[in-house]
Amino acid sequence: MKKLIPSALAVALIAAVAFLVVYRNNSEEVRESHNANPQSEVSPVASLWIRHTAKSYVFNEILLRNDENEIVKNVKEYSDEINESLGRDSEHAIDVYQVLLESGAVIDSGGEMRAQTDVSKWETGGANPAQSEVSESMSIALEANVVDWCGEPVNGDFYANDYYYLDDGHFETRKEAVADIERHVQCGSGGSS
Repeated sequence: MKKLIPSALAVALIAAVAFLVVYRNNSEEVRESHNANPQSEVSPVASLWIRHTAKSYVFNEILLRNDENEIVKNVKEYSDEINESLGRDSEHAIDVYQVLLESGAVIDSGGEMRAQTDVSKWETGGANPAQSEVSESMSIALEANVVDWCGEPVNGDFYANDYYYLDDGHFETRKEAVADIERHVQCGSGGSS
């Protein structure tokens, strides 16, 4: 598959740093809010849950619309490029596709793959999904594949993050958030614009 961004590693590293900054700030805000008033409720739908759910829905749509063998090939090639650029030897290399399968973030049921869109079912080794290898692997899998059904082709991680940055946390329930994410994935107006 044709690469859309010549410096994919630079984009991946920038995205990873931005994600860590957002995650750290969100975690501190939640802790400070809770410590200031332990009886207060945190926002009904957490922004990190929205981010991971949006990513899982976008990847699921990529799987539905494209040849699964091509998707796996893209993921493995891109994963190899990242491992090589980071100087990871075969013992320390991350096999993104294997991580997604073993964690349950991607389910292969006899030749038909789908993304597990209920992120609470991802096996992250006890870590919050945002702090896990699973989250990094999902981002890499999305970066390696293209959303081309909603206008100009963009990598899947960009498309999923686009939704996240449009959302302003206005959802009272996860059901509302999922409906909005589904609209975005189907080229609707998802997110507040």
